[in-house]
Amino acid sequence: MENLERTLARLDGLLSSRPDRTRWKGAIALGELAETDPELAWPLVVKHGSADMQTHGWLSLPVF
Repeated sequence: MENLERTLARLDGLLSSRPDRTRWKGAIALGELAETDPELAWPLVVKHGSADMQTHGWLSLPVF
């Protein structure tokens, strides 16, 4: 369980990172976790998937 908590904390840190490459690394790892344990991954999906895109310096594009 401790290893799992450490993994989730590491993913949270990657997804919170400023560099795009680091965030993508976290997103890929989170996707892999979601394949095997979606309930465990969901809180990070909500936290990082719901962020205002401008807080990360991304362009705000319209959603169609």
